[in-house]
Amino acid sequence: MADNQSFDITTGCDLQEVDNAVNQAQKELTQRYDFRNVPFSITFKRDDNTLTLTAPDEYKLGAIFDVLQQKLIKRQVPVQNLKPKDVEQATGGTVRQVYNLQQSIEADVAKKNRQIHQGAEAQKGAGLHPKGAGARDLTLPR
Repeated sequence: MADNQSFDITTGCDLQEVDNAVNQAQKELTQRYDFRNVPFSITFKRDDNTLTLTAPDEYKLGAIFDVLQQKLIKRQVPVQNLKPKDVEQATGGTVRQVYNLQQSIEADVAKKNRQIHQGAEAQKGAGLHPKGAGARDLTLPR
């Protein structure tokens, strides 16, 4: 029976919520005083699951990401799913950073989690406590 069961961990996010967060961040940044007449962009490519931030310098790039991150958190999009690439030079003296939006757990991480789960199930079947052999939960008197 246990052989037929699987322990799958999936993580992902609603792409529409990501799109909404990007739109909100762009709107907020265009209204901010420190971003007036500043060429910046936030591009969300749904097909590639990438977010691309472009700004005149790395300081502005960090400010753009902070605003975007706040909007993502507010819309309950897990920001741990954003995997940044290195900051690179773009045209016109600007800088660009691409973030991959991870929609699932990597295979090696999923395999490791499965091994941990199977080890815990084997310990339960052998009558061992999951915290280790002979481990006890102690309750303190009140």
